[in-house]
Amino acid sequence: MQIAERVPMTNAVETGKAEDGDELHFCSLADAVAEFAAETAGKILFVSDGETCPALAFAARLKRAISVVLDGADALPLFSVPDTVGAVFAAGGEEALLAARFFAAVRRVPCAVAPSDGTCYGVFGDMGSVFLDGAPMNVPLSRAKIFCDVALMAPRLDEARARLMLARLARFEARALSAFGFHRTQLCAAEGETAEEIVRANAALCRSEAAGAWPGEGAALVRLRPKLTAFCTFFELSALYTAFFGCGRPRKYAVPDYAARAERAGVGYGEVRIPTAEEYARRALILERRRSDLLPEVQAIVRGAPQKTRSVLTFLKETRENGGISDALRTLPEHCPDGLCAVIRDFGLMD
Repeated sequence: MQIAERVPMTNAVETGKAEDGDELHFCSLADAVAEFAAETAGKILFVSDGETCPALAFAARLKRAISVVLDGADALPLFSVPDTVGAVFAAGGEEALLAARFFAAVRRVPCAVAPSDGTCYGVFGDMGSVFLDGAPMNVPLSRAKIFCDVALMAPRLDEARARLMLARLARFEARALSAFGFHRTQLCAAEGETAEEIVRANAALCRSEAAGAWPGEGAALVRLRPKLTAFCTFFELSALYTAFFGCGRPRKYAVPDYAARAERAGVGYGEVRIPTAEEYARRALILERRRSDLLPEVQAIVRGAPQKTRSVLTFLKETRENGGISDALRTLPEHCPDGLCAVIRDFGLMD
């Protein structure tokens, strides 16, 4: 493949170093395009996905414009554009932004992004996962100027709110894991009420994750079930944590079938971490000692959830309409072995 000669290959883990220059510029998409065009020279490659294509269609009328609508996550179509492209502007979801930033890194041209999702996924980080000719690759990404059009983000702003709730749950999870002897760097505390505050709070979370903070197993569960809302994940996990610290008791003689669980989750059995008998006993003692202070903490998080946005009844309705939610949660310890559900599984409480 010709492009392979130009792609810097790497197997490095994403470092995601955030720098002070990662500023958010709030303006309309039209103003963002005009500002970026005034700062760059040569042809501008405008990248969008199926959802943002109509919103960015006006840019195609510019004399310097070359437009590409990505159909899926593969970045390869971007590399068919002429070498005269001197800059790239991407508007869309995470996959489109990562593909554009990868293209900018390879071509070494200026890059700007306008995320359509208030969670700001795909905006930060020096490395990221991109599909190239159907194969996933961990690749270097160009830093980009970040434009935020609140109107463009409006349809998905509820998901951005839900992510802030999941972040609170992730911070609780990190503290609970620390009690069991596992160190996890906590996410930064980020809150927001207005649309701009919510976006800024999510950007702060992205920077925190890129710097190595524990994103929480809720983030893993969201990616396992992209068609379901993050609110579903929040209510499901918070209910599990509440039940665990409220009345969970280790099943001394019920050993999980780790091999069967790994097979059901589609992961290698060698990747499963099984505690020793001594570790099991130590965790059981810790659970009884810390139950009284951890339970009120998770209950407070649940009480602080904005019920006006997504009620428990709505969550239960989605649960009935979308089969397999319980199965996804049961196999979460295998997909996220560093999370709290792995501890719950080892006590025999996830089967």
